Amino acid sequence: MSFFPAVDPRHGDPEDLDDVLVLEPAWAGHPVDELPGTLPIVVELGRSASTAVHLEDVRAYSEGVVFRIAVRIRRTTVRERSRVLGQLDITHGRGSFHLALPAGGLRWGFEYADGRRVTTLDSSPWSAVPADADPVDWTPTEPIMDGASQPMHYAERWARDVWLWPLPPEGDLRAVCAWPDRGVAETSSILDATSIRAAAARARPLWP
Repeated sequence: MSFFPAVDPRHGDPEDLDDVLVLEPAWAGHPVDELPGTLPIVVELGRSASTAVHLEDVRAYSEGVVFRIAVRIRRTTVRERSRVLGQLDITHGRGSFHLALPAGGLRWGFEYADGRRVTTLDSSPWSAVPADADPVDWTPTEPIMDGASQPMHYAERWARDVWLWPLPPEGDLRAVCAWPDRGVAETSSILDATSIRAAAARARPLWP
């Protein structure tokens, strides 16, 4: 006897869909057919009396890395919590990170050891794809950062996974964060990109 109850046959199968294989460019997001190597770190990117911003849960793939940006605000009223976390959903919850960003809103970015930079104020990489190019065959010349999940909420905590491409070269990976409206001054933190690359070397294909 199965552990699970019988499925209601009224649900049936989904409607037939065209049998089309959808390909995404390697720079556009983490591969769904690869298991990442993980790096258990928590780095404080910025802090004020009321707010803390952290980088957590590094998951490294062969071509890039996913990390979690987590915001925690000091316990406050329901109205204030909804205002702050709701603004994060608008500015960082979907699409380009810089859309609808207030002048004093949250921003972050990275500087690779070779001097290349990417920030949440950069335009979407899709806007740079030439009109006559297939995105699968086109490669950006600068690092890419984009959302890799829907926002996550719990009480006074907001978080979202973020995709960074390509893998940073060995050496220091500088993370910079600021949030003037919440009193978070521009703050630099150094991550060890060599450790991130070592985690990426442990990534493996999901399917043999």
